[in-house]
Amino acid sequence: MASEKLVRCRVSKRNGSAAGHPTSRYIPLDIFQLWEFLMRERHSFDVSSPVTSLWFERGETSESTYSGLDIEPVTRVELFFFAEEDGMLHQKVRFFPSREKEEYFSIRDTFLSHYREIHPDARKSLNFRENPGVWICR
Repeated sequence: MASEKLVRCRVSKRNGSAAGHPTSRYIPLDIFQLWEFLMRERHSFDVSSPVTSLWFERGETSESTYSGLDIEPVTRVELFFFAEEDGMLHQKVRFFPSREKEEYFSIRDTFLSHYREIHPDARKSLNFRENPGVWICR
């Protein structure tokens, strides 16, 4: 069963814009400081309430495995694409909250749309894999 150390934080647009309601993000611990700097300085977002914990892939486990634990459903999305400019295969990994299916599909599809725009040859189909999991609340 795969696991990763993730930081859950709240992100909102600065200056109280209409789209400024905080949303949760799940970021790998090893890149969190760089990600937080870029979100604040380059994209003008506020980042608050960081909490580090573990994400576990659900795999074949049942819901009863997590009884007694406070968990949040979080899906790991792995995207694979070939870039002509450097002649290499690339992998991008992101974690998205997946409690609400419609919200999850919206976030996932927005993420994938960025790569469809960058790589026109991938517009028809992108090779990606979804791994349902849980983030253990602390």
